[in-house]
Order: sequence, then C-alpha cells, then structure tokens
Amino acid sequence: SITSFNLFTKNCPPTVYNAVSANNDTKNDAFFIDGLRDIFVNFKLEIYNRWGKLLWTGNQSKPDWDGFVAEGIGNEKAPAGTYYYILYLNDADFPEPLTGYLFLTY
Repeated sequence: SITSFNLFTKNCPPTVYNAVSANNDTKNDAFFIDGLRDIFVNFKLEIYNRWGKLLWTGNQSKPDWDGFVAEGIGNEKAPAGTYYYILYLNDADFPEPLTGYLFLTY
C-alpha cells in the first residue's frame, strides 16, 4: 500500500553567540550566528553602540562583524565593550526582529 501525508516545517531560530574576541586567534574572532546564512539568506543585521549609533550593517554578501567600523569614524576597531544588535530575518515565521547584545574584547 502507498500512503501520503503533508509535512509542514518551520525554520528554527538561529543561535547567537554573543562573545567576540577579535584578536585573530581564530576563536570567536567575529560575531557568529549559527543557522543564519544557510537558512535565512535575506537577513539584515545591524550593530549599535550603547548610545544607539549604528556602527555596522550586514547581510548575506558581507562577512561576519569583526569589530571594525568602516563608516563614521574611519577604518578603526570599535572599542571593547557591549554592543547591541537587531537581526531582521525577513522570514514569515519570524516577523519581529531578534534583538540582543554582544560583548567585544581584544
């Protein structure tokens, strides 16, 4: 006998690793979000400092944030400290952006 059924799936939320040690030791050198680039290909990620200034915007075509700020203050490293992110997944299962913090150290 042959049986058929409908299987509905949803994307799992990405896992955010919010510690960045951008010291070029190949461990946590960039802000990595597991399950983001393979599943949510139309994402938009924004990084803000504690005063609400947008420091970096990323998407599928940009590498993960490694602490450098290209716009606004020149090509310099952002100071060590706490930063905040807004992650727009652009997915019907996740209509609201994900928000949180990350800690940057060197």
